[in-house]
Amino acid sequence: ASNEPLLAPFQKLLQAPGQMRQSFLPAMPEDAFALLSAQGVVADATAWYQCPNGHRYTIGDCGQAAVEARCNECGAKIGVG
Repeated sequence: ASNEPLLAPFQKLLQAPGQMRQSFLPAMPEDAFALLSAQGVVADATAWYQCPNGHRYTIGDCGQAAVEARCNECGAKIGVG
């Protein structure tokens, strides 16, 4: 067993997975977008953008914003404005 604190969650996951049921292991945002793309959920996405707070969103059709909207995550203004 390693004494490295960064490895502790992974060791526990392998050795006692039942104890990790309520744990959160963060992932990179790109992983979620790759999964959605592979599943065809965002098949009509033409362009990806980020709101002022860094949340990603997509625009279909021509990929250009035609209206002003709000970010689904934080409510910041996105699009034309």
